[in-house]
Amino acid sequence: MGVCVSEDFNVLKLAKEISKSAGGVISENMSMNEVQASLRSILKKKRFFIVLDDVWNENRNKWISLKNLLIEGDQESKILVTTRSHKVVSVMAPGPIHDIEGLSENDCLSLFLRCAFNEGEPKHHPKLVDIGKQILKKCKGVPLAVKTLGSLLYSKTEERDWISIRDSEIWKLEQKEDDILPALRLSYNHLPSFLKPCFAYCSLYPKDFRYNNLELIQSWMANGLLQKSNKSTQELEDIGEQYIKELLSRSFFQEVEDIGVLLTFKMHDLLNDLSLYVAQHDYCLIENVNNTNNFEKARHVSILDHNLGVHAMKTFLHKLSNNMRTMKFSCEDWVQFGRSVINIKESSVETCISKFKHLRLLDLRFSRLKVLPSSISTLKHLRYLNLGWNKKIKKLPNSICDLQNLETLILVGCEKLEELPRDIRKMISLRFLWVTTTQMHLRDNGIECMCSIRNLFFLDCHELEYFPKGHQRLTTLHRLGFQNCESLISLPQGTKHLTALENLVIKNCWKLNFIDGDDYPTRLRSLTINELPQLVTLPQWLIGSANTLQFLDISSCQNLEILPEWLPDLSSLRKLQIHFCPKLLSLPEGMGHLTVLRELNIHCCPGLSRNCKKGVGKDWLQIAHIPLVKLTE
Repeated sequence: MGVCVSEDFNVLKLAKEISKSAGGVISENMSMNEVQASLRSILKKKRFFIVLDDVWNENRNKWISLKNLLIEGDQESKILVTTRSHKVVSVMAPGPIHDIEGLSENDCLSLFLRCAFNEGEPKHHPKLVDIGKQILKKCKGVPLAVKTLGSLLYSKTEERDWISIRDSEIWKLEQKEDDILPALRLSYNHLPSFLKPCFAYCSLYPKDFRYNNLELIQSWMANGLLQKSNKSTQELEDIGEQYIKELLSRSFFQEVEDIGVLLTFKMHDLLNDLSLYVAQHDYCLIENVNNTNNFEKARHVSILDHNLGVHAMKTFLHKLSNNMRTMKFSCEDWVQFGRSVINIKESSVETCISKFKHLRLLDLRFSRLKVLPSSISTLKHLRYLNLGWNKKIKKLPNSICDLQNLETLILVGCEKLEELPRDIRKMISLRFLWVTTTQMHLRDNGIECMCSIRNLFFLDCHELEYFPKGHQRLTTLHRLGFQNCESLISLPQGTKHLTALENLVIKNCWKLNFIDGDDYPTRLRSLTINELPQLVTLPQWLIGSANTLQFLDISSCQNLEILPEWLPDLSSLRKLQIHFCPKLLSLPEGMGHLTVLRELNIHCCPGLSRNCKKGVGKDWLQIAHIPLVKLTE
């Protein structure tokens, strides 16, 4: 099991993450006693190996509390801790201690050349390689420094570019022992000017946060950080995707996971430190109000101090600048592992509305609101409003429809929301709408007329049966999703007219039955099919996306017995996932024709996994060309 700890050594959070890593089922509201019982049940009399990465805790009592949760395991079990602090070692010892040295000179050079050149290129640029060796001496064997500088110099073949990095004045600045920030700052300084504020914006998220491209792009859009030339025909979301790819290529993000409808990724702790450094006083992440300085002039604030009472919160908000642009009160995964929900009341929201008239982004997810003040309509500059997981809100004021500039509205997790606002058609700029509602029929509110919508997702709409007619006018729709919509009988009629639709997600829609015909999308790039008990084979209409489909996820389809013989015709397929389909035993003939397929994941499909096993399975030769094959029975 492996857990990234970082600076917050929260025992309940860590116990949940360890339990989850071991295959346990956890929930947001589990108590310490429940987690302890689960963890001890999982580990009882078993030998385990746990890695606790990047530990900063110097409180011995916290360490003992965590260790006591693990006593049910076999005595030969091991715990490996990584830390940058010798004081932490003294707290967590006894045990062998290893001071890890940097990479060897040869390993540094190998990693650097792999990041700076394409395969086979270094031999054509011997002078650049020599300069690279001189640069590496300043990286002190730290892989992150080597990787970021190598990525920075990728595709640069002019000697002056390499020499400018080698001779940069940043290396001469006073720094702590083994400090690699100069190497990272060099990479930041060489970012294009339009990417620098986007990177600084990431300082609003805590360490070890898992970003997703959709939320980050919508946040950048809301604050006007995406630059579009007057002649460009690109949509802002597409420009945002380019920004993400650029930061990925420069190693500013890591641990990338492609789950079809979106990408998730993390930022290394040292790069998070760099984002805090370059953000200066314009951005402020507040995890503890009492330990925060110089926040009064910030224009972008993320408040994650869940210990603030209502009065203290109101007092704190009044200290902030009136010129606020971003106000975040939570993060997507902030409450998943034991963090308390921030106690936001209507009075605090009213303070934000009355004080921060230029607000562009307001994030109130996981709050405890019962109503949204009708004065929300006065925030004329608002581009992004997140009310997700406010489980007590029943109605939204119709005045919210006066937000003519609103681009993103997130209402997922609002499980008591009775209906969408009556005049939602008036929100002419809305591009991103994710909804949970108890409505049975989406009628008479004009959602089908919102021709600016690009992302539309329905989550936990348990009563939803039908989609309104006329939705084929949603010609800009790129992503469409239905999850936990158990009453949904069929996909909306006229789906074939959604010519821009690229991503379709259908999860846990028990009554949904695919009917073969021509009324389906034909240029999908990503399709996720999950928990559809009526599905016995893939729908024939998927052939229409044979030249465009890149990601296919088939999960928890208990009655899926056979994959169609035309599956190898999906010539653009790059990633195929098949999980929890126990009746599926084999792959169709011709899988070798999927020449661009890079990843095949088969999980909890015992018969299929055995038949695909390397060297012995009857289907192995068909998939031997795939670079990454993951099989678990």
